[in-house]
Amino acid sequence: MKVLPGAGVGEIRFGQTEQEVEAILGKPDKAIRESHDGEGSIAWHYKEQKLSVYFDEDVEYRLVMLDVDNAALEIDGFRPIGEDEDTVLELLNGLGDVVLEEELADVERRVFDLVDTGLWFWFHKGLCDSVQASVLLDEDDEYVWPD
Repeated sequence: MKVLPGAGVGEIRFGQTEQEVEAILGKPDKAIRESHDGEGSIAWHYKEQKLSVYFDEDVEYRLVMLDVDNAALEIDGFRPIGEDEDTVLELLNGLGDVVLEEELADVERRVFDLVDTGLWFWFHKGLCDSVQASVLLDEDDEYVWPD
């Protein structure tokens, strides 16, 4: 399961419709319709694949984000899930600028952004437990769909 920054993960590509994603992954184990500040989205969760996919109403429910907890996830030949923070940050620093986005000390949670890639790395108690990948945005905050 290879991460393609700004494009997707494996065969799953940002901009795909619900039907296209379902043809690849099958029916989700759980689907949740959400609304935040009047904007709707749908989250599909796949327990076995340890993967969640998110579709945004503003773009006719096309795929805009993935959340991957699967240890088979690869970025640049490296598998970050389950690895310690120092090891992952060393790899990420070799790929670009890394910024600490959020730190929740009470739950021992830290989130790092690999700048300009649409990738966020989530750590709990010093171990990477999730990677979020999203479609990139241009300077006008419009989605930049992969080719």
